[in-house]
Amino acid sequence: MKNKKRILLCAMLASITFGVFEAGKQIEVSAKTNSSSIKNYGKVEKYGLPKGAPWMHVYVNGKETKTTLNNDKNAVIKLGDRDKIAFGGKLPLVGKVITDYYEVNKFSVEPTLDEENSFDKRYDNGVAGYVRARDLAVKQNKKLREKNFQDVQQYLAAVSANDPDQLPSQDESLRSGLEIENMMQATYTYEVQELYFDKNWGKKDDSIKVDCRLIGESEYRTELHSVVLAKVKRTDAKEDPYKKAVLKAKDDNQDDKTETLIQEFDLTYYLNDDEWVLTTVYQSTYSRTRIKNLKDYYVKKVE
Repeated sequence: MKNKKRILLCAMLASITFGVFEAGKQIEVSAKTNSSSIKNYGKVEKYGLPKGAPWMHVYVNGKETKTTLNNDKNAVIKLGDRDKIAFGGKLPLVGKVITDYYEVNKFSVEPTLDEENSFDKRYDNGVAGYVRARDLAVKQNKKLREKNFQDVQQYLAAVSANDPDQLPSQDESLRSGLEIENMMQATYTYEVQELYFDKNWGKKDDSIKVDCRLIGESEYRTELHSVVLAKVKRTDAKEDPYKKAVLKAKDDNQDDKTETLIQEFDLTYYLNDDEWVLTTVYQSTYSRTRIKNLKDYYVKKVE
């Protein structure tokens, strides 16, 4: 009887698996990957990996390895040709982000003559030899939300005062963006009344996300994209001749220079020395009425 119980227990343990995702499809990876060594599948050879951002660790069959990517050279790791491989790591405020898993043999190519003494095969994902992670979903957290709220408030304060020194970061792109905005349209002053963060963002394709891309021959930029809604009282800070002409043609009240509306702010940050630096703010009119279903949002009232 005891032997039968042992056999049953072993069978149950052998069947335990956990899920990872490959291009949106769940794949099963053996729980043995929790051991100190990774179980490889298929023919094992030394692979040269694409170059990439050094915060990216290599994941094999669901387990994070100690191998990281490198800006300047190909990292080398032993892989089975049927192993599943992904790239990712932990980032400030964001936590862990990871690419989809792909089978090694789908991107396995022969090394060049200069490479063949360093590794047997090259893993080439077809993007100029670099790992470019796009649209990595970010889990929501309070610290990220609070930073987004604070940055929107500081940004609008800088816009209202027409003072780039009040911007939440002194990135040149952000300063230039404020100057261009002031030249291209009428300047407004803003009184922020409430801020909103959609609880469903982080679960949709257009949500909070991280991108890692090559912007030069060997320069990587890791970017964080986030969205905040704000209820603001917006007032014309100076006369806009074009708007005045439109109002006159419509026979509208030309003295009505203040309106309350809800605007959407798309924020883009880049990673610099483990800090997220705000580099661009894109704002668009969302609604001139209240937000419905406030229970779907984290709300911050501004006093």
